[in-house]
Amino acid sequence: RNWPWVQSGCFILHTIAMLMKLHSYSFYNGELSGWSLCLSDLKKEYSNLAGELKKSDNDTEKQDHLNELKEKISQVEGYLASPAKNISYPNNITFMNFVDFLLVPTLVYELEYPRTEKIRPSYVFEKIVATFGTFFLLYVNTEAYIIPALPNITYSLYNSMLQMLFPFMVNYLLIFYIIFECICNVFAELTRFADRNFYDDWWNSTTWEEFARKWNKPVHHFLLRHVYQYSIESYKLSRRDATFMTFFLSSLIHELVMVVVTKKIRMYLFFLQMFQLPLIALSKLPIIKEKKWLGNAFFWFGLFVGPPMLGILYCREVFLS
Repeated sequence: RNWPWVQSGCFILHTIAMLMKLHSYSFYNGELSGWSLCLSDLKKEYSNLAGELKKSDNDTEKQDHLNELKEKISQVEGYLASPAKNISYPNNITFMNFVDFLLVPTLVYELEYPRTEKIRPSYVFEKIVATFGTFFLLYVNTEAYIIPALPNITYSLYNSMLQMLFPFMVNYLLIFYIIFECICNVFAELTRFADRNFYDDWWNSTTWEEFARKWNKPVHHFLLRHVYQYSIESYKLSRRDATFMTFFLSSLIHELVMVVVTKKIRMYLFFLQMFQLPLIALSKLPIIKEKKWLGNAFFWFGLFVGPPMLGILYCREVFLS
């Protein structure tokens, strides 16, 4: 369908989030299933060895092995239970547990999440009002400063960049606020999800590596567990190669969003996001590592140039068509 940008963007982002949730749910429960089978084998071996030990007289070797099995059983049972010991595998495999995971604002499945005592209706109302209010500001900024400048985009990319630099940067910050401060907190409050650490102080970042960790914590946690760590453990990749693979996959997914929204394959976002890798290497230079203010200034320069340039490039493609 020929949906507008907003509807297309919301739909594809929601679809990708659901796919990431489904992957995390099936992957983690599959891992727990393997530990559950291992636990059954350990208990069976423990039972057989305990029976043999009763028939023998003070077999020190068997007693030591029995103690080792007991310790392993305790360790595996710990893997299969939540930290608070309120739920364990396979008791978590229920329809309500699955629906709850789909609603909580996290992309990484766990047996149990910290919860608040009750839902605060006033807080939900506050965030809903903030969502619509911020959308209104987003609309006004786009109508007043971006759309009137689009006809000039075909003549000079440099002049368009200067004209739309701040409007696009404002839109970038407003969209960030809507997603991570409003929408995530509304779902967190409605599901009594207590872990509200959706982002850290990314504005104080001194490197792009730090920014990648801080600005989108739900996606960072997903990539850390299911891409970075999995690549190292399963494919025996080095940390450097696993980092490249993580950025590569993340860049592809981000570009997929723009392909669906603009209905064009241009790879602008893909290449700009992959460009963070040499920027990360550059930020490790001694002069930047020693002077934090210089690293933060370098980061903000890139942030002021990157997202606005992407917006201009994609708007230019659509406007010319």
